[in-house]
Amino acid sequence: MAQKCKICTHPKAKAINSLLVANSPYLEISRNFGVSKDSVGNHAKKHLQPIISEANAEARQEIVEKIKQYRA
Repeated sequence: MAQKCKICTHPKAKAINSLLVANSPYLEISRNFGVSKDSVGNHAKKHLQPIISEANAEARQEIVEKIKQYRA
């Protein structure tokens, strides 16, 4: 059985995600929230990074569309 992500299920997951997006050090986050540095890193890599990548792709597409409208 797969183990649940300790960050996704953490009561302060939103605060942890905010710190990750702000590029706070994993060790600092782990100490402040009582989770392992590995848990923080795995969460960032497996769960947060795909969301950020998708948002970046959507933002890029939006910019391309605005440029096309400007040139028309």
